[in-house]
Amino acid sequence: SVERVELEGLAFDRALGLRFMGQIGLPPVLEDVDMRGVLFMPAARGHFRVADLALLGRMAGATLPLELTGELAVSAHMPAQMALESGKLSFGRQEMVLDGVYIGRERPHFTLDARAESLDSAELAAMMGLADRAEWLSTLASITELHDYEFRVELGQLQFGRLSLSDVFVQLAAVEGRSVIERGQATLPGALVEFEGQLQVDDEGRGLSAQVQLDIDDLAALMAMLDLPVSASGAGRLVVGTADAEAFPVLARGSIRLFDGELSLLGGLRNELQLPGGAAFSTLEADFLVQDDRTEFTGLRIHHEGARLDLDGLLLGPGQQLAGQVKLGGSESGLPVQELGGSLDSPEFSPSRIALPEQ
Repeated sequence: SVERVELEGLAFDRALGLRFMGQIGLPPVLEDVDMRGVLFMPAARGHFRVADLALLGRMAGATLPLELTGELAVSAHMPAQMALESGKLSFGRQEMVLDGVYIGRERPHFTLDARAESLDSAELAAMMGLADRAEWLSTLASITELHDYEFRVELGQLQFGRLSLSDVFVQLAAVEGRSVIERGQATLPGALVEFEGQLQVDDEGRGLSAQVQLDIDDLAALMAMLDLPVSASGAGRLVVGTADAEAFPVLARGSIRLFDGELSLLGGLRNELQLPGGAAFSTLEADFLVQDDRTEFTGLRIHHEGARLDLDGLLLGPGQQLAGQVKLGGSESGLPVQELGGSLDSPEFSPSRIALPEQ
């Protein structure tokens, strides 16, 4: 809806003062809009420019207002086009540089390049009015259903919850209801992150698949950034991807393989079993399943100097609680020798309640 439009000295081939107040979109996408600029309309050429654009407003449902500045070029020739040049988006303490083009085809198409030295995802969510992961996905699905697009993001730093990522690059493209991450990468302390995924929106609903891979060169630095109450070092790879909807309540599946490191929990376990090696391992590998409040590791195998420890059913539950059974690799009995309990910051070990067979 339009509350007020002001044009000062309307005429072709001259600069005009422009002001617009109201809402943009039906239903409104931008509310409480106050836009000012300098309008130039060449005579009979079917396009115009708005220089010194300054738009104040708030996205529907958002708590954090925004300000957009730059230049806007509009063409009324079919298909209609609108281009934002030298755009700057400000909200809270954040500032992003934007360039984009919108083409009003039968199926609208837009391109958008977004760049920032740093970005806090919490303030981005507050500006967009998105409270959780489900709302992010719903918004992307709605855009993908109605538009084709190409979207590029480059960030020097990204604060995503307690994750501090740097050198973030994402390239996303959508055609006919299928959105694909064509390239995604970032750096964490001690690890290179690469990710891919796709979102399919059609008459049968919405389907999301994604995979993240961490190539770890300094596990100690990564653990310090995550602020986990366990000491670890080494290098390796972690891969995690979304699970099929039929696997619910399993949300994701993954695998981890580490080399030539140490794990503080392993040192305590070997002490209980009176085994040599301390906290060291040559290889550590496992698959895992992620649910809403727990992560279950399957087939966890730890090798060091020819000896092997197997942890069956290792569970990391609410409050970082631990549970699982320890077996000696290669043991003829195949029975657990130690029970694992407690928590990550205070693990507990006790002899297994299952008695070993008498010799």
